[in-house]
Amino acid sequence: MPLLVTAHEDRYIRLFDLNTGDCTHSMIAHLDAVSSVDFLAGGTTLVSSGHDCSLRWWDLSSTSRTCIQEHTTHRRKLDEGIWCVRTHPTKANVMASGGADGLCKVFFHGDAKSV
Repeated sequence: MPLLVTAHEDRYIRLFDLNTGDCTHSMIAHLDAVSSVDFLAGGTTLVSSGHDCSLRWWDLSSTSRTCIQEHTTHRRKLDEGIWCVRTHPTKANVMASGGADGLCKVFFHGDAKSV
């Protein structure tokens, strides 16, 4: 099933079936607004960022859509935390985030170490 994933200021991530247009799943994902989402290579793991300064990894292969890892990073500035998150197109464990603190950080999924 092809999916569309949306991030919302109400703290929710919503998943839509592109074939029907129906919302198939809705979940509270962060303590503050969700600012960005992206799929890791392979398409079953989603990473999200929020203004709560956290990155969260979600297993979309299960019906529960559970958070499998969380990492708090960046510093809050003017009520904003992380602005965006992007994953490497071919390396499933590499991603980067950009925050209101003016920093861009690179992470390796699994150990959440920034470089």
